[in-house]
Amino acid sequence: MCGIAGYITNNGSFEYWIEKSQKLLHHRGPDHTNAIYLNDKKLGMSFNRLSILDLSDNANQPMLSNNKDFAMVFNGEIYNFLEVRAKLENCGYSFNSSGD
Repeated sequence: MCGIAGYITNNGSFEYWIEKSQKLLHHRGPDHTNAIYLNDKKLGMSFNRLSILDLSDNANQPMLSNNKDFAMVFNGEIYNFLEVRAKLENCGYSFNSSGD
C-alpha cells in the first residue's frame, strides 16, 4: 500500500515536514517517492509509490493535468477504470500511463 502526505499553510515553509513524512512512509511505497509544491509553496503533496499495475515511471505521483492546472495523489483501485478511461478518451482526454 502506498503512502500519502500533504500539508497546507498560509505562513512559513513546510518542506521539512513533507520530507520527514516521505522518510517515515518509505516502507509503504519503496518503488518511487516524489513531492510537489503548489500555490507559492502553500500546498505540498507527497507520494511513496508501491508499483502494482503500471510499473513504468509514467504512473508516478503526484500527477499533473496536461495543462498543469490540477495535481493529485491517489491510493486505491478504480475497478472499472478501463470503462471510465474509454469514455474519457472518447471525450478527447489523453493519458500518460496505463495505471488505474
